[in-house]
Amino acid sequence: MQFSLSEEEYLIQDTARKLAEDRIAPLAEELDKGEGREAFLANLKLLAENGFMGLNV
Repeated sequence: MQFSLSEEEYLIQDTARKLAEDRIAPLAEELDKGEGREAFLANLKLLAENGFMGLNV
């Protein structure tokens, strides 16, 4: 049984990490305060464009 990720899975993982670090994490405090609605919606659109809104977690 192979437990390592495929090249495609590594690419998905890297893309998700970069989006989280670059776009989501910097806004976390602002969003926790209920602010930054426009940035939040922009990030949702970006996540959808990159195929991350249909994932089951």
